[in-house]
Amino acid sequence: MSNKSIEEDELESYESHDEAEGDEIWLVSYSDMMTLLFGFFVLMYVFAKSDNASKDVVK
Repeated sequence: MSNKSIEEDELESYESHDEAEGDEIWLVSYSDMMTLLFGFFVLMYVFAKSDNASKDVVK
């Protein structure tokens, strides 16, 4: 039988679980940033298209 107690084994499993979550937490921020940038460029495109249409009406 191992020299480790059950509490030490549980503690190690919790620590390794926390490390695994911490390695991928940046992905949430990255995906939020990409979503916001996509939305920004879609709005820029829509406003650019509508601006050209209004110029044609004025001419």
